Order: sequence, then C-alpha cells, then structure tokens
Amino acid sequence: LRSYGGTTAEATRITWLINNTAIWIVPLMNPDGLMLGTRYNAQGYDLNRRFPSFVQDGAAGTVYSGAPLDDAGRPPEVQHIMRWTADNSFVLSANFHAGALVVNYPYDEDFGPLNVYKACPDDDLFIHISKLYSFYNSPMWNSPSFPYGITNGSAWYTIFGGMQDWNYRHVACNEVTIELSNTKKPLQSTLPTLWANNRESMLHYLEAVHMGIRGLVRDALTDAPVYAKIEVQGRAQPVFSDPDVGDYYRMLLPGKYPLTIEAHGYHMRTVPPVTVAEGAATRLSIRLMPLSAGGAGRHAADTDVDYRISLSEVLRVVQFFNARAYHCDASTEDGYAIGPGDQSSCDPHHSDYAPRDWTISLSEVLRLVQIYNNGGYIPCEIGEDGFCLGLS
Repeated sequence: LRSYGGTTAEATRITWLINNTAIWIVPLMNPDGLMLGTRYNAQGYDLNRRFPSFVQDGAAGTVYSGAPLDDAGRPPEVQHIMRWTADNSFVLSANFHAGALVVNYPYDEDFGPLNVYKACPDDDLFIHISKLYSFYNSPMWNSPSFPYGITNGSAWYTIFGGMQDWNYRHVACNEVTIELSNTKKPLQSTLPTLWANNRESMLHYLEAVHMGIRGLVRDALTDAPVYAKIEVQGRAQPVFSDPDVGDYYRMLLPGKYPLTIEAHGYHMRTVPPVTVAEGAATRLSIRLMPLSAGGAGRHAADTDVDYRISLSEVLRVVQFFNARAYHCDASTEDGYAIGPGDQSSCDPHHSDYAPRDWTISLSEVLRLVQIYNNGGYIPCEIGEDGFCLGLS
C-alpha cells in the first residue's frame, strides 16, 4: 500500500490492482486459538473441519439454488465467515496456514476412497493458479515433498468440512489453502523472510482473478441486473452473477468455451464458444429476456442472441428464400440447412410463419428486414411472427 499512487513501475502495478480489484482481508479467523496457542477455538472446535461437508452432510446445493446455508449450530467464527461469504460474490480466495510448505487445491473431499486425487471440474485452473503462487516462492517451488510446491487436497490427505471446498462448491469462489512454513509456529524474527518469499506470489495470485470471461447480466427490457447462473458447457461447476450489480467473473485458462446462462423467470441463453486469451478477461455482457414478455423467446435468426438482427443474419434467411426449402440440421449455427431434408426433429424457423410450410416467402424475408432496420426486437404475443419491434 505504500506504493499506491506512485510513479514507479511497481507503484503503477499496485495502483492498478487496487483500483480494479475488490480486495478483502481477514487478518485472523481464530483469535481465541491464537491466544491459547492451539488450532482449536475456545469451544474446542477445529474451525477448518466445521464447514458443511459435501460427503458427510450432503451439502450439495449452492447459494444460487437456494440451498440452506446450514450455518446453524456451527462455531461462531464459522457462522460469521459463511454469512459474510454468502452476502458477497467472491471470485478468488486463499486461506493461510503453517505446518507445511505447499499450495493445496480442491477437492479436499469427495465420495470414494480416502487420500487419493479428487479432481474438481476446474482442476486445470487450480493447478495453474497454484503453480502461479508457488513459482514466485522459491522454497515452495523447489519443495522436496511436493512437485512444484502444489498438491491436490485429497491426494495429500482427505479432510471433511474444510473451508476451501465449501467456498468452491457452495458459492463458486475459487479457493486454495496455502501452507506458508514447515514450521508450525514460526518465530517472529523469521517474518521478514516469510514476507519476502510470499510477497510476489500474493501479488500474482491477486492478479489472476482478472483472467477468463467477465461481464454483466441484465434484463433485456429494463436493463436491471439479473441474478444468473453461468455455466461453461462440459464443466459441472457454475458461477453466479452478483444479484445487486449483475456482474459475473468466470476464471478460465486460454481456450474457447461455450456458455449457458440461465436465471429464474428468464429465457435461457446459449452462447457460442467464447475465446479466452492470455491476459485480461474477455468481456461478454448478456441480456436475458423475461418469460413474462411472452412470444417466442429468441428469434431463430438471432444466432448471437443479442436481440438484434444483423445483416449477416438476414442474409442467412435470404439463403433459405433462394433455395425454396430448408430443413433441420443440429450441426449448424442456427440449427437449419438449405434444401429439402429432415423436417421432423425441430420446429420451423421463426421467419417461416405465414404459413409454416418449410419455405421462406418474400414477405417473410421483408419482415426480418423490418426487424433489422429497427435495430432490435422483443418477444410478444401480438406480433404476427411472435415478435414485436423494440430495442432490448
């Protein structure tokens, strides 16, 4: 923080990080344990075994699904951390311990044999950010006990009711456990060395939160923020937008990822593969149409699902018009292909409405051109094709 606002390269880095990242710090979770010289709190509980357990408690729900927080009867320190976490939309976190020198990543527990590797849906991401931390801590990176200074939690030893798994599973926050020293209770005189070993690691770990895909989820009619679930197809762990602002952050390594976005009371949206590059997150904001709008939902011509019709989307329907026929084809971007063929595995195109005869007429093309010229559309019951002109 002493560098904040300065002009050196380091100061510029720190200033950017603070200005662009909501950073929360919990200096100490177990004050009674510190005073008593033990990992247990004043009630005799090991706090890192008292979070809801996926295996032992059946804690399979998420904050988005409305599953109970299940904080009742837990130690007060755990209750407060759980409530505070559920009230915020954290993306990346770490909890610090001592007694080993390693970055421990999820899962700590899952069904099946104990003390074996239990990969979570984001195993590749966790390996990456764990190595990112360890690389800048030379003693950790060169550990004789853990290759690259990292380990899967359950592969090291299985625990039930740990904080990192609850954070990841219940609130979709990517958390690791970082063991800072092989000495369980380091002497005060060693703190400068520990700080020097971990300073750059901490900064790189904080900066990692900006990778992947980020954006806003909004109501297509009112522009209000929407509390939504964002899923990468093929990965079982979703993330959730913040209900107050609508912003979401999906940490991902470089690659291409198709997304599905859904929210209570809204039409679901599927987004074609989004490219994630090295560095800053790809921006992708989403508008969801409320079910209450009625009509047919998204227009079949609207392949990028932005509730607007582009020129290329009009020209695609013109292809159907010129061919005098079209048919179902799930392998194409819009689910249709030119010419005669399968007409039983899908509904007719939304531009094929007067009548629905698997051909596109000139008047039907001109209707789509009308939507294109208007700049946008909304689903509605009174529209001849199930849509009305309007900017969403």
